[in-house]
Amino acid sequence: MISSLVSHSFILNGLLNSFIPNLDPFILPMVRVDRGAIRFLLAGAHMMCPGMTSAGGYLPPADAALPAGQPVAIHAEGKEHAVGVGITKMSTEDMKKINKGIGVETVTYLGDDLWAVEKI
Repeated sequence: MISSLVSHSFILNGLLNSFIPNLDPFILPMVRVDRGAIRFLLAGAHMMCPGMTSAGGYLPPADAALPAGQPVAIHAEGKEHAVGVGITKMSTEDMKKINKGIGVETVTYLGDDLWAVEKI
């Protein structure tokens, strides 16, 4: 049992070490959610398409569209810096067309344990 937990711990640390450096919110493409989605984001919710397609939201234009599976910095309307990091569940063009369901799966957000980690 303990050896199994130890091996899972090493595997998890290896995955985090290879994945987290690629999730720097200063170098990732940006999406923005409207004011109504901020409290849900800060509670750990995934970001729904309507929060990014409304007047306060932002998705890149068609010529800079993002594919599904793309890591993104999640900004919030009226805030200067990213408040979360996530992965697109569908392309940004599909988010605009379909405009319902989860658009970005939240990986980490301001105030959670992973956001506070300085070094793994």
